[in-house]
Amino acid sequence: MTSTKLTPALLMSLAALAVAAVTAQAASPKAKISPTAAKAGTDRKAAMKAKQSGHTQAPAKADAFTLSRGTNTLRAILVHAPPVYDPGGPVCFVEEWQGDESLLADAEQTAAERGAVLARVVCVHADKARAELLARRGYTIASEWYTAPLPLADTLHSAHIRRLTAGDVPRVLELGEQKRRQYEAYSPVFWRVSPRPRKTFAPYMQAQIADAQNVALAHERGGRMDGFVLANARGYIDDFMVAAPELWPTVGAEMLRAAGAAAYERGAKSLLIVCGHGDKPKQVMLASQGLTLATGWYVRPLARETR
Repeated sequence: MTSTKLTPALLMSLAALAVAAVTAQAASPKAKISPTAAKAGTDRKAAMKAKQSGHTQAPAKADAFTLSRGTNTLRAILVHAPPVYDPGGPVCFVEEWQGDESLLADAEQTAAERGAVLARVVCVHADKARAELLARRGYTIASEWYTAPLPLADTLHSAHIRRLTAGDVPRVLELGEQKRRQYEAYSPVFWRVSPRPRKTFAPYMQAQIADAQNVALAHERGGRMDGFVLANARGYIDDFMVAAPELWPTVGAEMLRAAGAAAYERGAKSLLIVCGHGDKPKQVMLASQGLTLATGWYVRPLARETR
C-alpha cells in the first residue's frame, strides 16, 4: 500500500472539512466490523500540488480504507507528513467517524498494520463528549484551527510590513526551524522535526514567495526581520512565525491584519489558521483579533497492538 503526500492543497482541503464538520452521535448495533475494499483512487489534485510545491514525486495512489458497523462508518487515509517533519512513517487521518469507540480502535489497528505511526482525529471545539472519548484512548491535542470571516475589523497598515523576497529565504528558514523546534516539544511525534538540513527546503519556500497568488509578508524593524506570514488566496495560513513569543501581540497582530486584508483582496472569504496547542501567546493574539477556535487535531502514537 502507498500513502499520499500531505501537500498544502490537501492540508487545506482536510482542514476546511474539519472546520465544517458536524459531529453526529449514532447508536452502534452489535455487528461484525468489516473493512471495505481500500479503493485507492488516483489523487490527481494532490499529485499536481505536490509537484508545484517542490516535492519531487507524489504517489499516484492514496492508501484509504473504510470500516463499517451497522449504520456507523469510519473512513481514513494514510498520508506522509510534509518533508520538514519526520514522525517516522505515515499518519492515519480519520476523516469520517460517528463516535463508535470500537470502530476507532479497529481503525487504529488497521492503520498500524499498514505502517502508520500516528492516528489523527478531528474534534470540533464544542464537542466535549468526543474530546473526552479521545482523551480516554490516549489522544492529545497537537494543533488547533482558528477561523474568522473577512474582512477583519481592524485592517490598519503597518509601515514595518513589506513583501517577502527571495533574499529573505535564509531568515525565513531560520525562523521556521525555530518554530518547529518549539512545536516538537508540544507533540513530539506529530511535530517531530526532520533531520534534513533546512537549506533543503529553500526551493519550496522560494516558490511560495514567488507565487503571486500567495500573500507573502515580512515584518522588519531596524533592518532585521522579526516575523513573516504566508497565506494562500483562500485565506489558509500555516507558515506564520515571529522571532520571540513576546512579539505575538504586536508584530504577530500587525502581520495577521495585513495578511487578512491582502487575502480578502484576492477573494478569500475567511481566514483559517493553524496553531500548536501549546502556543499560548499565539492563541491569545488570534483571539484578540477576533478569531475563534473551531477544531482540534487529536493524535495518538500507534503500535501493532493498539487496543
